[in-house]
Amino acid sequence: MLRSFVLVTALALTGACRTETVERAAELDDFGDTIVVRSAPQRVVSLNPATTDLVFALGAGSRLVGRTPWDLYPEAA
Repeated sequence: MLRSFVLVTALALTGACRTETVERAAELDDFGDTIVVRSAPQRVVSLNPATTDLVFALGAGSRLVGRTPWDLYPEAA
C-alpha cells in the first residue's frame, strides 16, 4: 500500500512540474491493478507536511489545492 502511495505521489509530482504533454505511463500497484497517467496533473493535494514542502521545492506550489492543518511551511502553503 505504501509503495502505491509513493508511486502515485511521485507520478503526480513529476507531472505537476511539467508543461509539455505527458506520454501514457502505466505501473502496477501492490494489488496488481494498472495505474495509467494520461496527462499531467493540474491539481495536487498534499496529505503530509513533507509532501507539501516537496511540491513547493519542485516549483508546483501554484497547483497545490489541498493540505493538512499541520503544513506550516513554506509560508505560501
